[in-house]
Amino acid sequence: MKKALKILSLLLVTFAMFSMKSSNLSKSQENKGPFWGTSCGEVWCMPNGQCYQTCCYYVFWINTGCEIVGAGNQQQ
Repeated sequence: MKKALKILSLLLVTFAMFSMKSSNLSKSQENKGPFWGTSCGEVWCMPNGQCYQTCCYYVFWINTGCEIVGAGNQQQ
């Protein structure tokens, strides 16, 4: 009987941990960048009218670096 309870409790703990990991994985996938390529943030403009944005490059969802790039001039 004790052996059956141990096996049952191990199965329940494993199932609970897998369920938590699956929900965390789906949440983290939403926050990650693209599978491959560039993802740029919002454009912001300086008082002189020059606009910029931060762009990051991803390989297999891993951010390999970001840089600030020019995004033209502000339309007036």
